[in-house]
Amino acid sequence: ADQLDTSRCGEGDDIPDKRKRAVVKNRGRAARFVELLIDVVGVDVLKTSSSVGILDVAGGGSNAGITFELSLRRKMDSTVIDPRVVKLNRMQRSTLKFRKDNRERLQSGMEMSHCAGALYKRFREWKPSQLQVLFDEDFAASEVGDQMLRDCIAVVGMHPDEATDAIIELAVRYNKPWMICPCCVFPRTFKRMLPNGRAVRTYDDLCEYIRNISSGVQEKILDFEGRNRVFFWLPNEGMGENNGSFH
Repeated sequence: ADQLDTSRCGEGDDIPDKRKRAVVKNRGRAARFVELLIDVVGVDVLKTSSSVGILDVAGGGSNAGITFELSLRRKMDSTVIDPRVVKLNRMQRSTLKFRKDNRERLQSGMEMSHCAGALYKRFREWKPSQLQVLFDEDFAASEVGDQMLRDCIAVVGMHPDEATDAIIELAVRYNKPWMICPCCVFPRTFKRMLPNGRAVRTYDDLCEYIRNISSGVQEKILDFEGRNRVFFWLPNEGMGENNGSFH
């Protein structure tokens, strides 16, 4: 998501250059995405015991907001699937330092105060869970990938770029809820076609493509700047003769 190759995005894809993109206000976008995920899937479902929790696809690099929000702030298990190692931004590092400092201060008072003990547990050390591989058909075909897809609660991606189609296809195949906030199109890499036979070349084309990719796909627009359309699908929303099929 943060690594842009505008030469592959296609004509008319109106991708801002890095200088313009740097000023786009997207603080809080991960929180809004996760809030919608909770509203759509349900907190009890998302906190179901699972060996891998929610798969956060393309959440590596500096795109770690979703797993940070899920795992640290919401206490929901998540696993990042991305070859790029997770890199926390300054605000996230500051949050971890705050928790670490307070944990050290609370340790001495644990025996005297039940409240101190509870806060000490709350400020536990945190490290993202990650598998550094591509999320694609090879991943699904592997023993590890197949098991993770079977065990996961949902599959999500914030600006997952090249992994967009794989999230949708594999989540539906394994009958798992999915949610994505798409960004780049990559028309030279992916030869997607709209129902009318027109090739997918722009962001609006990509959104139309996702709306029509399977029955039961829904859309919401989140309150942050930039590419803020979110699409999601629930297994029970896609039931019927087209469930799990792609147009």
